[in-house]
Parts: sequence; C-alpha cells; structure tokens
Amino acid sequence: MRPVLTTQALGVNDLGTIVGTFYDGTLTHGFVYSASTYTQMDDPLGAEGTVTTGINSLGDTAGYYTDGGGATHGFVDLNGTYYSVDDPNAGGAPGQGTEVLGINDELQIVGQFTDSNGATSGFSAEVPEPATIALFGLGVLGAVSLRRRRALAV
Repeated sequence: MRPVLTTQALGVNDLGTIVGTFYDGTLTHGFVYSASTYTQMDDPLGAEGTVTTGINSLGDTAGYYTDGGGATHGFVDLNGTYYSVDDPNAGGAPGQGTEVLGINDELQIVGQFTDSNGATSGFSAEVPEPATIALFGLGVLGAVSLRRRRALAV
C-alpha cells in the first residue's frame, strides 16, 4: 500500500462517523472512519478517483468520482450499492460534471454541477428509494432542473 500523502475529513453524521478523501500519491480515494476503523471507498466507475463528502445517520454516503475522461459524476451509496448522479445540465468534459456534497436521512442530496460553459450552479434533489432506482435508473436530477427553475422563478 502506498503512503497517504494528504487526508481531508469532509462530512460527519450524528453518530460521529466521518467521511472524506485521501491521496496516496497516485489516486484520490474516499473513506469512512467509524469506531477507530478506516474503510476505503472507491466508486467502481471512478477511474481517476473518488471523494466521499457526506454521510447520513443510516450510513448512506454521497460524493463524486472522476471518470477516465476527466469529467466528474456524483454518486450515492445506499447499503453498499453505488448509483451515479448526473445533473442533465452538467458538461461532460474534463473539469465539468456533477458533485454530490451531502445527503440527509430523508435521502435528500445537495451538490453542484459545472456546465459546458464553465458555469457552476447548485442543486438539491430527492433520491428515490432503491427499488424505484432499480426500475427507473437515477433520473433524479431531471426533477432537479424543474425544482431549480421553479425556485428561480419565485
């Protein structure tokens, strides 16, 4: 195992479980720290790295990963199953994409995306229950656009 060169704690839940990221000199990895134990988290699609940014009291985590092309994609990890989260307005080039920054016990997520013009905007959305995700995929952020537009129109 490579030596850890940097570590950042980025989120904590009511139970004191901490999530964050570390860099081993080659790749960025997410982690969960609970009961004096570190568990490495790597999104299966995170060819260029994973960052874990949020955790709720149920142990569900959220964050983002960078794909082999340099674009970022958000994720939620519900009971050990990763789901990608991509805002439909996010760009797909290096330095663009979606980052999920937090998750609560009601499975509401918050984050940001960078579009193809380099503009960064925030979003909030509700993650469907896992059974719904399996049926429809994680099209959560299609509804986010509607919510965001509605909020801007008010």
